[in-house]
Amino acid sequence: MAANNDKYLDLVARTAADQHATLEITGLAEQAAEAAQAFRETLQRATLAAEALALPESRY
Repeated sequence: MAANNDKYLDLVARTAADQHATLEITGLAEQAAEAAQAFRETLQRATLAAEALALPESRY
């Protein structure tokens, strides 16, 4: 019975660790999504600024 209890405690500990890891990964994924959105917005603003500064196309 002691061996079963050790297995049960190990299972509970691993489950708690998995749940903690899942929360951590979820938080990191949310941060990555926010960073990606900020990057896209910055890239869009830079593209618009570059278009405003671009020389007109040559007609020759």
